[in-house]
Amino acid sequence: MTLLKRRGAVPTSDRGADVALGVGLVGALGSAASGLTDWYLLTTDKSTKRVGALHALLNGCAVLCYGVSWLMRRKGHRPAGRAAGWLGYGLVGAAAYLGGALVSEQKIGTDHGDREGWPEGFEAVLKETDLADNEMKSVEVAGMGVLLMRRNGSIHAIGNKCSHEGGPLSEGKYDGNCVVCPWHASRFALSTGAVVDGPATFPQPFFETRVRDGQIEIRLKS
Repeated sequence: MTLLKRRGAVPTSDRGADVALGVGLVGALGSAASGLTDWYLLTTDKSTKRVGALHALLNGCAVLCYGVSWLMRRKGHRPAGRAAGWLGYGLVGAAAYLGGALVSEQKIGTDHGDREGWPEGFEAVLKETDLADNEMKSVEVAGMGVLLMRRNGSIHAIGNKCSHEGGPLSEGKYDGNCVVCPWHASRFALSTGAVVDGPATFPQPFFETRVRDGQIEIRLKS
């Protein structure tokens, strides 16, 4: 028997697996915090929230399995540790399937802003006299909502449907140079549509504006 075997040294590949498992467990904590925040902010129907809860439960059980696996490996019970790890892997697969369904079918975590189908040229949307200074108003172009606001004589226009969860920005409030979504308080710059504060991560569609023959006209900024 060699000196390596007498000392019960762990092979390099096993040590690498232990380190990877530990790093994954630490990373899971941040992922769980982010996921719980997203779930709490969901405004969709109850069935979607139930699927999200089951997704979180499966991931939580998987983390528990991986934690047991790490402890068993540390104590030298590597076969039992590998078995717990494989169980965790199966649970993660089931959770990933549900997560994919939430994204592809319910559009959770995706861009909810209207991006396609806008006319290429300028479109008249409102009489200039119908938009007072510091007033927000929603208009429609090709069936999609646009938020208009006049500020110090300048007219701004961005998509009215919040990119985070589709909230109507026209029902929010004006704060500084931003509009605040009434659902989750995402803040967007009226002059550019850029995200100023989350939870939104996608900017709003932004439009050029002009006044012709007493009509406010807008065109999507490319």
